[in-house]
Amino acid sequence: MGSVCTWYTYINCLDYIKYYIPLSGDCWAINRDASPENSKATAELLAEVARSSEYTPQDYKLFCATGDADIAYPNMKPQIDELKKLTDVFIYSSDPIKGNFYFMVCEGGTHAWNYVNQYIYNILPDLFIEASEEPTPTPTATPTPTATPTKKPGGSTGGNTGGSGSGGSSSGGSNDSDKTPTPTATSTVVPTATPTAATEVPAETPTPTPDVTPTATVIEEDTETMPGAGFSDISNHWAKEFILDLVAKNILSGYEDGTIKPDNNISRAELTTIVAKALGLTPAENPVLDFADKDSIPSWAAGYIAVAKEKGIVLGYEDKTFRPNKECSREEAVTIIMNAFKFGTSDNEIKLSDAKDISSWAYKLVAKAIELDIVRGYPDNTFKPKKTITRAEIFAILSNCLKNN
Repeated sequence: MGSVCTWYTYINCLDYIKYYIPLSGDCWAINRDASPENSKATAELLAEVARSSEYTPQDYKLFCATGDADIAYPNMKPQIDELKKLTDVFIYSSDPIKGNFYFMVCEGGTHAWNYVNQYIYNILPDLFIEASEEPTPTPTATPTPTATPTKKPGGSTGGNTGGSGSGGSSSGGSNDSDKTPTPTATSTVVPTATPTAATEVPAETPTPTPDVTPTATVIEEDTETMPGAGFSDISNHWAKEFILDLVAKNILSGYEDGTIKPDNNISRAELTTIVAKALGLTPAENPVLDFADKDSIPSWAAGYIAVAKEKGIVLGYEDKTFRPNKECSREEAVTIIMNAFKFGTSDNEIKLSDAKDISSWAYKLVAKAIELDIVRGYPDNTFKPKKTITRAEIFAILSNCLKNN
């Protein structure tokens, strides 16, 4: 993916290049890898390059990315962790204004171009931050001085005034009638240079002062989220921050095409899986399910459904089916999630116009979710309990639950 070359370019060309994007690869300057035993030495080598250059951390940027299923991840991750510790030269932050270094990890991302394409797509905005341009000063013409006449014996001096711009005017001195007139020196008009249109010259990048010592700065953030996280369909979505929160916590992963499909509906199998992940539950290795329709449960969800059933998070229907592909309603999803996080119930009245439509088995749980600001009504003051819930709505609820937990 070019990372080996990128790291070497950083080592050798810091005077010429400001932005570096090492994707899916570690630095091979020491022993051709950055495995755990070499990661610290590699990080120190990279830090020393910056220190010896005497640039400040904001003079260069490292935007790194890979997927956790990428063959490069096991070597790249320890190197990044060591770089995070060297805060005098590498300030870790998802905000490129605050720091000069971040690491994007896409859950399930492999060593394939479709993932790298998404990393580049999401990093590009940080490379093209518009800088304000200062106008180039317009040169002012310097007037050319005119010759001053030399005083002649017995005569008077001819006065001269030079004008700026197109020319000047001269005035002669008076002569004494009893003396031979001495010719008055006539000043020659010297045209003043006419300013030409200034050609804009790009401002030189100031050379760092050699005696500047970078100040150690640590940017602490409650949740370190990486921009975009490799998904192409969330940049302008209302749930973007909730999605990035879950991605950063390794709870959410996208589809193989690099999308998250936030507006799709969510099935019971998908909901149970993501809720179990949010709770930190480990899927059963050899799941044993006794649902009548167990054969229709996807293999990727079976382990999570088994552990969720064991914990009492999900139950089957009266006919002993689980219905993994059935889409969830809003009240059903809130009930499952609120029970999973054990937030309890509330006797408060729900002041939404369609509160009477909420099923009795879900009412007190929905009331508690509203009380904790985990869910809200729609702008028309409704809850729409029977409406099929979208993936984005689930992501928002889970993110809010984790903040309350």
